[in-house]
Amino acid sequence: MSLIMEEKKIVEISEESVRLIQKQIFISDEDAYDLLLKHEDDIVSAILDYNYNIETEPKPILSQTEKTEEPIQNNKVNVNKCRNIINEKDDIYTTKSGEQLNISDCEVFYYIPFTSNSTKFQKLKVNSIRNSFKETIVQEYLNDNLFPYQKDIKNSKLVIKNLSHSIKKMYSKWGLINPTVFYYQHQIEEKELVNLEDINKLATKFLSKSKIISEEKSLIGPIVIVDNY
Repeated sequence: MSLIMEEKKIVEISEESVRLIQKQIFISDEDAYDLLLKHEDDIVSAILDYNYNIETEPKPILSQTEKTEEPIQNNKVNVNKCRNIINEKDDIYTTKSGEQLNISDCEVFYYIPFTSNSTKFQKLKVNSIRNSFKETIVQEYLNDNLFPYQKDIKNSKLVIKNLSHSIKKMYSKWGLINPTVFYYQHQIEEKELVNLEDINKLATKFLSKSKIISEEKSLIGPIVIVDNY
């Protein structure tokens, strides 16, 4: 009886690979190294495994005779799960035109969107490239939640401002470290000229305490706060 010996492949994981996968998912150095080692430095397979629990099938042990025959496809994954991922309406790996993106350009963004009448504030997480995140997540949220009269204003300037560290006690309650706010310039109005119900009171407080707007001004409608933008 002959024994079939498995040839172990030596895989070296570079620091560059660890940093690259950390741009896509929130993971420690040690866990990133182990995940990459498990998938033989295949970053895409590692990300699929981490985010969606999709793993490649284990490689079979081949005899010397079998190795000379037709190669076996070892990288089959759960087709249904992959199809669901591809069909998701999330502009992370493709642009609006369908152009494929290089996932090495992706970053992890944590953000909190809310409007004048929001009662719950949820910290969300997404992997995306910077421009796509701003255009398809931040601006679409703002555009969808503006008041009807605000939507009539065309080509309004998008304002991007960092909140002051002097109000760290306020935003640290949300687990934010270095938050940036996004809103349109025309959303800032005089308090005396607007309905109190339309004022985004929490956003106005953030902006006024950070000296971004004066105490006589207020923000009307939605805002998006992004950490470490």
